[in-house]
Amino acid sequence: MSERRVAMVMASLAGATMGAPHVRRHEFVPLTGYEPVPFRMAPAGHQDLSVLWAYHLRQARSHTNLSGTYRAHWNSAERGDAYALANLGAGLGLPLSGQFGNPASHRATGLARALFWGIRGMGMPDLAATWAATDISVDHAGDSIWVANWIGAAAAIAASEQASWGALLGLIPKYVPSGHPALARVPEVLGAGLSQPASLPGLIPQDFSPAARAFLYVLAALSGSQQQASRGMILAASLGHAASDTAAIAAALGAGIFGPLEPEWTGPLGQSYVATGFLQDLDPPATISDYCDLFTGKLPEARTLNLHSPSAYAEVGPFQLHVQYPHGPVFRDGRSAEVDLTLLNRESTPIRVSPEWVVGAGLQVESNAVSEVMAPGASWTAHARITSGDIVDRDQVVELRTEGLRLSLPLLATGSWSIIGPYPNQNDAGMGQAYAPESGYDAELKDTGRADLPVAWSAFTPDGPELNLDPQFRGAPGVIYAFSEATLPAGKTYRLRIESGVPARCWLNDGPAQDISALEPCEIGLTGHGPFRIMLKVRRQREDMAPILVAFFDQEGHLVRPARLAPVANVES
Repeated sequence: MSERRVAMVMASLAGATMGAPHVRRHEFVPLTGYEPVPFRMAPAGHQDLSVLWAYHLRQARSHTNLSGTYRAHWNSAERGDAYALANLGAGLGLPLSGQFGNPASHRATGLARALFWGIRGMGMPDLAATWAATDISVDHAGDSIWVANWIGAAAAIAASEQASWGALLGLIPKYVPSGHPALARVPEVLGAGLSQPASLPGLIPQDFSPAARAFLYVLAALSGSQQQASRGMILAASLGHAASDTAAIAAALGAGIFGPLEPEWTGPLGQSYVATGFLQDLDPPATISDYCDLFTGKLPEARTLNLHSPSAYAEVGPFQLHVQYPHGPVFRDGRSAEVDLTLLNRESTPIRVSPEWVVGAGLQVESNAVSEVMAPGASWTAHARITSGDIVDRDQVVELRTEGLRLSLPLLATGSWSIIGPYPNQNDAGMGQAYAPESGYDAELKDTGRADLPVAWSAFTPDGPELNLDPQFRGAPGVIYAFSEATLPAGKTYRLRIESGVPARCWLNDGPAQDISALEPCEIGLTGHGPFRIMLKVRRQREDMAPILVAFFDQEGHLVRPARLAPVANVES
C-alpha cells in the first residue's frame, strides 16, 4: 500500500477523532494546534462502513447490491440509518432507501465514507465518484449525492501522483450541479477560509442543506490550511456542524495533496481500532494497521446510475433489474400504483421472457408486458398499473414471474390521516385559541374556519412518515388539526417522536396537550401496542412550512412501519 494512501487513512482517523466533540455545534470556535490532541481514536459510523464496503468488495458484489450488504450487516439506530433500514426492510433498494420517506436524507453525517471509494479508486476519479454516490444513496438523497461524488473523485486525485489543490478545485464544475447556489458561494468561501474563517457560518444561508454546507466547509478548511493538512483539519473541526466528517475529509485530502499529518496527531490514536458496535455478523479490524489495509486494492468497474429519480436497482439471476416508480413506491390515494420495469440480459446467450403477474387478494394488474426472446445485452421493458377497489391498508409485494425467476416489486401502504382547517391564526393567536377539534375527534364535525369558510374532516394521505401540510394552508397563516390512529406489532416497547419546524401541539389518547417546537421535539413513551389516538395542532405563519415528522420507534431505536395508521372509516373524502 502506498505511503500516500496510508497517510490519508491515518489523517481521516485523526480528523474524525478531533471533530467528534464539535458535531452539531453551529458557531465558530477557534481551536489551537495543541488542544485538543487526540488521545485515542474515536469511533465513527463512516469508519465502520468502510469495513463493511471492504467486505462487499471481497465478496465481488456489484455496486447495485450495496443496499443488500448494508441491510444484512449494518444495525445502526442513528436517525438516518433507521429510516433507510426500515425502507430496505420493506423491500425498497437503493436509492429509494435513501430518498423515500427519509426526513434525514439530506444530512451530512456519513459523507466521509466517500473517502474509502476515493482512496481505493486512486487515480480513477470518475469510477470512485460512481461508487461513492451509489453508496451514499443507500441512506441519503438530494445534495448528499453530488457532495459524495465530489469527495470520492477528490480523494482519488489526492491519492494519486496528480494530487494538487488546483486539481481538486478543477473537479467542482464537473460534480456540483450547474446553477446550484453552493457554486456561487465557492469563491467567497475560499477567501474567507484563507483570511476570515470566523465569518464562514454567516456566509452560508440557513436554508442550505447540511450536505452543501459540509462541502463548502471542507473547501474553506483546505483553503485556509496554508498547505498543512493539520491546519485544515483544525479549521474544519472549529466550524462544527458535521465536524466528525468534515474534519476527516479535510485532513485526508490535505494529507494527500500537502503531505501527511505530523506524528503528534496520528501517534496518540493508539494501535487498536475502535468500532461503533453497529456492524452485524462482521468483525471489525483489530488494529488501525489492519484498518489501513482495507484501503488496498482497486475498484471494479461500475456504471453511473440515476440516483435522483424514484428508482431501484438489483441484479437478479441473468438480469440487471431496473424498477422505476413514476409516482413513488406507494398506493396513491390508497388505491393505485404504477411500476416501470426494465430487464437487461447480462448473459452471452438469448433468454426468453414469459411474464406472469402475481398480486395479492383484491388487487388487479393492467400491463403491456409481452413475451419475447432477449438477445445478449438487449433490454425488455414493461409498464404495470396496480389498482384496488378498496383502500390498501398494508404493504404489498407484486411479483413478476418469468422462466423460474420471481422478481419482487414492493409497494407501500402509506397510512392516512384526517385533517380539518385551516382555522384563523390572526396575529399568531391561533395556538392560544381552542377550536372545536380539541374537544375530541368527531368525524361528523362541521365547523367554520378561516375567512368564515366551512371546514370538515377530510382524508389526507402522506407519502411516508412526514406530513407535508403546507399546501393545505394555501399560502396564508392558519391552524390545521390532523388526526389518526396507530396500531403497532405486538411484543415490543415503542416511543412516538414528533418533530416540527413550526409550533405544534399533540394530544395522545385524548390526554394532556404536549407542545412541540423546532428546538424541542416531542417524544412520548408508549404502553402496549395500540391503538393510539393522535391529534396534532399545527400553526403556520406567512413563511413556507417544512413537513412534520410523526414516527414510531421500538426499544432498539429502529423505525417501525405501523401495522395500521388510519383514521376512522367514515371520514369524508
